[in-house]
Amino acid sequence: MARRFALALGIVVFGALLLRVVFTVAVTAEPEDHPYDALYYVTQSQAIVDGDGFQQPFVEQPDAHHPPLTTLAVVPATALFGVPDDTLPQRLTMCLI
Repeated sequence: MARRFALALGIVVFGALLLRVVFTVAVTAEPEDHPYDALYYVTQSQAIVDGDGFQQPFVEQPDAHHPPLTTLAVVPATALFGVPDDTLPQRLTMCLI
């Protein structure tokens, strides 16, 4: 019974992740005229990768307006892939959380 439950749970989790990734790639986009928090987190993660710490994007002063763990979760993707125009690596990273 425990194996059956583990298998069912694995299928549900994988299906949910697949649905979230497809939705993120196919449906969501960053409108150029209305930036969301994603722009903030990606820009702040680039500042951390550059060694500037938690800086308020576009102002370059210390900041604590947004939760730091979200930014820290995106830092590895930013360090590995940089910040492409579509921020896809960062958005996919957030799908895993």
